[in-house]
Amino acid sequence: MYAAVMDNTITAVFLCLSMNVYAHATREVKKKSAKLLDMVVGQ
Repeated sequence: MYAAVMDNTITAVFLCLSMNVYAHATREVKKKSAKLLDMVVGQ
């Protein structure tokens, strides 16, 4: 029982971290895309 609870907790923590990393990565990509678009449109 204890092992199952621990396993679920680890999975939940891992999912939270993955979602945070993914959200941060997409934010960075959007920022870079916006900069690139500004450069292209600006010329």
